[in-house]
Amino acid sequence: MKPQLCPSVSYLIEVGLIEVVVVVSLVEVVVVVVVVVVVVIHVVVLLIVKSSSRSRVVVVVVVVVVVVVVVVVVVVVVVVVIVAAAAAALSATAVLHVLVRLVIAVVVIITVHCTVVAKSSSIAI
Repeated sequence: MKPQLCPSVSYLIEVGLIEVVVVVSLVEVVVVVVVVVVVVIHVVVLLIVKSSSRSRVVVVVVVVVVVVVVVVVVVVVVVVVIVAAAAAALSATAVLHVLVRLVIAVVVIITVHCTVVAKSSSIAI
């Protein structure tokens, strides 16, 4: 018996109420929402930074770093729970697709984050 992180999801998959495709789509939706949220936060930060003093810029950058780290951790946990719950029913290729999309999303988030922090602190990468 391997431990089930989310028995209800795996049960629904076994019964056939939820298709594996839906689980993969759920992961994609979570990833897309997080990327959009991170980009919006960064745009707002850039606008604040453009019209602020240096001391406020430091505070804003620190807040953004914390927010991004928290968001990324939450997303990774959610995705891991979904994938673990569906792992029995998911084929290896489906799991691989989910993981690849997750990695791409994290890379995008980190890239956007680094670019904005660099611009806001006037340091060219």
